[in-house]
Amino acid sequence: MRTLRKLATCLLLILVALSGLTVYGREDAFTEQTFANGVTFVYRQLPAAKTVSARIVVPVGFLHEPQDYLEISHLVEHLVFRGNGTGALSDSPDLMDKEGNYYNAFTTLNRTEYILESTADNLLPAFSLFLDLILEPAFTPADVEKEKKIVTVEKALRDTPGNLFLTYLNHLTQNQLTSKIQAIDRQHVLAFHRQHYTVDQLTVIITGNFDAAEIAAHLAALPKPENAAAPKTPLGSPATIEADLVLEDYLPGAKYRLLFGFNLGAIEGKDQAIAKILPSILLFESRQYDYVTNRPLDYDCYLFKLGTDFYLIFGYNDVREEYTPEMKKWHERNINRYYKYLKAKDFSKFLKAVSTSLQKELKLMEASPGILSEYYSQLRFEPTTITADELKIIKALSAKDLKNFVE
Repeated sequence: MRTLRKLATCLLLILVALSGLTVYGREDAFTEQTFANGVTFVYRQLPAAKTVSARIVVPVGFLHEPQDYLEISHLVEHLVFRGNGTGALSDSPDLMDKEGNYYNAFTTLNRTEYILESTADNLLPAFSLFLDLILEPAFTPADVEKEKKIVTVEKALRDTPGNLFLTYLNHLTQNQLTSKIQAIDRQHVLAFHRQHYTVDQLTVIITGNFDAAEIAAHLAALPKPENAAAPKTPLGSPATIEADLVLEDYLPGAKYRLLFGFNLGAIEGKDQAIAKILPSILLFESRQYDYVTNRPLDYDCYLFKLGTDFYLIFGYNDVREEYTPEMKKWHERNINRYYKYLKAKDFSKFLKAVSTSLQKELKLMEASPGILSEYYSQLRFEPTTITADELKIIKALSAKDLKNFVE
């Protein structure tokens, strides 16, 4: 058992697996429609693609849950696959197996996404079935109890000892990730679904070779809700980290895992573009070796947004040495070193190279319907995703811009 103490008063975390791949730019390549019933349809035609990727995004996640029924958004996601009383995905082998469709879903802090991978010929029946299950699930009492057990097991796997990311994030969100699933019954699930799963809150993102007019007609025909969706309550001020916070790390083979970072505030414009590229710069600088202490400088660096503020986070996993007061000073010196780098070095050539690399990466992504649909979802719902306009700003950044930002 290893003890991990906080390095600074701004120790924070990021949930690395929230959204997977980060992608960049070209949002103008998508077509967007909003119908009279409130559904937003975003799509991109890929004539050469042999598959179609569809995402049905419901803008509700862990941060929107009632304090008495935490984990309910994840439970609803599971229950959708249990069916609507007349059929479930498992009851439709022709759609699931014979036609080669793939269904999945996940819940994050701010949304729940339902994913369908299909073909052009089979998209409409598969999409129609999936959408019906999402909008009209049965939520039988027996299914609710079964899925409560499954979600509890998933949470236990997710919260394995040593997962400091989730521990810190739970603290920052004032325990919004602490499950209270056993208190949830069918009536709570119905009320939550009725509030958050209305047609006018849906965003449907589809990429691939498919009949967009056919899908648009299907979405436009969905009945309009009687009442407009209530606005989501934004997260209040994140909690602070107590100076004496102590965490136990049980990671096999690790001496300690450390996360520390900085609140960059509610930045925008050029400052926001700089913040989004900082992880690339700092990861580049951290792939060095400290020959004085004979230690690697392999920090991981992330940017995420919580509430109105952006946070720049460093992670360090040590498999060789215990965490001691001397190690704390060593980490503090490293951060000062990065501070000096950002003020003194000219990263303009590096940033141009990174921008070119990201543009090439996007061209490769354009060949994959699944990655493209994920891209647009992140562009809409993940504030740290680099946009096309920000890519232009990054390419033109100077050493002076970085120095001004750091100071």
